Amino acid sequence: MKHLIESLHEDHRNLSKLLRLLETNLLALQSDHDPDYPLMVDIIEYVYSYPDVFHHPREDLLYQTAMERDSSVRDEIEPVLQQHSELKYYTRRLLDSLNAVMNDALVDKTRLKDEIHDFIDLQRAHIMLEESRIYPHIERLLTSDDINWLDEQHPSATDPLFGEHVEERFRQLYKRILEFPDIGS
Repeated sequence: MKHLIESLHEDHRNLSKLLRLLETNLLALQSDHDPDYPLMVDIIEYVYSYPDVFHHPREDLLYQTAMERDSSVRDEIEPVLQQHSELKYYTRRLLDSLNAVMNDALVDKTRLKDEIHDFIDLQRAHIMLEESRIYPHIERLLTSDDINWLDEQHPSATDPLFGEHVEERFRQLYKRILEFPDIGS
């Protein structure tokens, strides 16, 4: 079984793959080509169903534990915890917009481009902050007993896309990830 922090790093690598795939569709949209809307819906549904429901709550537990161990990290961690709520909001908003497109509703393309762009930028900035500053700080702070306790409190969730078994609803997305250069590896 992977330790919590190792699993969180892997989640970030996987999300980065999806952001690159989403970005290719944004570029198509920006150059007045038809993006793959069903693929974009699949990506955002995955983000809404896995990172927002399993990844961030596990990070929240990790961060709470770090703040209990050393209250001086509170000022650095609390904004990241707030970002989790914001990311969930932006994910839901983008999913609603993409579903509207899929249901043939009139959607302002400029607003949609902005939503996709903002989503990608926010996710990347969040990952960069956690990977470059928050995780290294926490890894120095927590003991192996802390990590073992965290692993027991919140065992790894089965990833419906990147896990051992791909769920049916994400099989097409998984195939596209494998087909896309530099994404599947």
